[in-house]
Amino acid sequence: MKIAAILETSLKAGGAHNQSLNALLQMKQICKGNFDFTVLAFDNETVRILKERDLDGVLVTFSHLDKVKNKLMLSGIGSKLFSKKTLWPIEEKFLAINTDLVYFLGPSLLPLQLKNLNYIFTLFDLAHRDNPEFPEVRAFNEFMKREKLYSNVISQSFLTLTDSEKLSENASKFYGVDPARLLSMPYGPSPDIEFNSISISDVREHYKLPDLYFYYPAQFWPHKNHFRILEALSHLKKSDIHLHLVLSGGDKGNLDYIRNTAKRLDLNDSVRILGLVPSNHMKALYQGSIAVVMPTYFGPTNLPPLEAWTLGVPLIYSCHLSDQAGDAALLVDPDSTESLAGAMQDITNAEVRKHFIVKGNLRLKTINNERKLSEQKLLERLKIFEQRRNCW
Repeated sequence: MKIAAILETSLKAGGAHNQSLNALLQMKQICKGNFDFTVLAFDNETVRILKERDLDGVLVTFSHLDKVKNKLMLSGIGSKLFSKKTLWPIEEKFLAINTDLVYFLGPSLLPLQLKNLNYIFTLFDLAHRDNPEFPEVRAFNEFMKREKLYSNVISQSFLTLTDSEKLSENASKFYGVDPARLLSMPYGPSPDIEFNSISISDVREHYKLPDLYFYYPAQFWPHKNHFRILEALSHLKKSDIHLHLVLSGGDKGNLDYIRNTAKRLDLNDSVRILGLVPSNHMKALYQGSIAVVMPTYFGPTNLPPLEAWTLGVPLIYSCHLSDQAGDAALLVDPDSTESLAGAMQDITNAEVRKHFIVKGNLRLKTINNERKLSEQKLLERLKIFEQRRNCW
């Protein structure tokens, strides 16, 4: 049996990059000795990165005729021009390499273009349900777009992977899906954390960083709650407590607002915004920090906590995400400036940091054990699919 994953975005930076690599390496290991596994990508650079990680990457290109066909099938007149049995170009690409099962690494519209092939879908979150007030899940009809996609795609998938039991339960409840069609697969830390990492001293020199700083690796979305950290810094500054913050990540529409807020609160000397950073700088940025501070609203899980625990860095985290953190983070109310400011002040104490470093290591071991069990369950599900696939 052949499983083909499809990588729809470039492997450049951000949580999606890290999670995609994790998922690919994980599936490769599960398939080893059991099934053939390959990865389809849409650009040469991504194929190069895949091969660098010893993954079988196949470049997918579409001819002019393919593109015209795709546009016509997406248009209102497509149903009149083509038979109901006409395949979309993307499914033809999968079938050309003898694919039996397609693996989507994240939320995607492409499952809707599969008329014959079965697939595994990946659901990152249901943030639009949990926090519909945020613009990234509300504006321009985004809420309804997600609802339409998930209600159609999850119900038809052979299996949908989630990051937690809580997310599986909610997906089953909201979309009427049999729980047996959902599998919780805990995230793992980025495989790039150790990849060609530069030293802490080099990263300090490169970015001209202060000796003591808090670190938050996150794209600049409103839900990431950079704003509350700035308020906390300002609150502490009024008590003559001067702390520094380093931020890395791409702009998702909220960066100017954060820059202006830092300026308004007179924090320009306290906040460093690095933008997207090379993956081999991440380990040093983490380990050079006092702690990772992540008062995000979206969950139920995130990657930075796993990376902080892996690298022995204490964590400040949102209290409503305690299912992921357990007792391995200093939990705060993401709506409260005082709660966050108090935690940032507390974790400057060496003994407090040591306590949460130890707890983080123990929490990571628990999550790793949970992941191994889930990987075994996934292998069992794939073997069941293979048995059924043999019937046609």
